[in-house]
Amino acid sequence: MPESLCPACRHVKKIVSGTGSQFWLCQLTLTDRRYPKYPPQPIVQCQGFAAAEPPPGKPQPQDPRA
Repeated sequence: MPESLCPACRHVKKIVSGTGSQFWLCQLTLTDRRYPKYPPQPIVQCQGFAAAEPPPGKPQPQDPRA
């Protein structure tokens, strides 16, 4: 399965349920309804992608719009 862009996006918030399930909340949905609240994974292309600061030692995925 290809790696998703969501974990590397500045618009995402990781949500962990009480049972330990993990979801990526796209905060762009608050201002633009074109973006799903919880996008199906993996997301390999996204118009709203904006790179977040990568953790030290982890390479950043390439922006698909480049």
